[in-house]
Amino acid sequence: MTVLVVAMDSATDVPGSPLPAAAPQVVSQATVVSLPPRPTRRELKTLDDILAQYRPADTGPSLEEIQASNAVPALGIPQRSQLIDVEMRIIVYGDDSFFSLIVTRLMRRDEHWIEVAYVPTDPASVVAANFAIPTTSAAAWTLAATGEVHPIPLIRDDSANAVVGYATIHRADFREITGEIIVDDTVLLRHEATKRLPRHGNYGVRLVPMNTAPGIAAARAITTFDPQGTPGVLRRLFGLTASPTPAGKQPPVEYDPATLATGRALQAGGLELVVTIDGIARPRPVKRVTFYRHLRDLQLVRPADPSDDRTAK
Repeated sequence: MTVLVVAMDSATDVPGSPLPAAAPQVVSQATVVSLPPRPTRRELKTLDDILAQYRPADTGPSLEEIQASNAVPALGIPQRSQLIDVEMRIIVYGDDSFFSLIVTRLMRRDEHWIEVAYVPTDPASVVAANFAIPTTSAAAWTLAATGEVHPIPLIRDDSANAVVGYATIHRADFREITGEIIVDDTVLLRHEATKRLPRHGNYGVRLVPMNTAPGIAAARAITTFDPQGTPGVLRRLFGLTASPTPAGKQPPVEYDPATLATGRALQAGGLELVVTIDGIARPRPVKRVTFYRHLRDLQLVRPADPSDDRTAK
């Protein structure tokens, strides 16, 4: 098997090396591509050029053929993608947003024959929590180098950005949302905001990829996404501390478990919606956004889970 390591700059604990000391020998002998945390298209071309050397002809159905087919096995239990007789594994070493950008690049190139492993540098990695990937360096590298692939649904938005950890939708001014958010046929949020700022209200949603069908799990946020903490007016109304949360320490957003919904797609429409994927926000608010399951699955290296072979209802 060909192994390629895509490492985020400045993530290593070994001066002068793109890999940490915990990387096993088989990995240290692999081809290594070092990229900045937010690589540009030009910088990603290095990765494109390497992949172009290995990718043979795909004898399986194209995305267009899958979309046109009446049978949609791609929407069932996640499975192997693309009939390509070459074994290749990419190990991504970095944080969740870096991993998201690399998976997005593979998705846009239609490179779903490649096995993808992840070694998180952040102990609080959402991706690691979602898919039981170790956050201790040695265990994560061992899994990445020797673990098995268990495909998961690949979730994306309508701008062709992959979601590997989570996505959120909230209003630009952090007030309650005016709009509607639907998961398949389930109305997750339908609300018209007023000038009131309730402590618990309709502040947005959070979605995460599932490890099986239908693909998306989402719940309604009932507290503010304000990164500086609860707005001053709320602190006065509810007698909360007058001190805002320290910069960079966003208070945990509360979600209503009773609103949990699963489906193949999430659609949102409303006023001044901010969309964030794996910690990266779109540059401008939008009026509408759609998230949905891609026609091919992500070939993720991860521990097996009892729910892998169960189709969610």
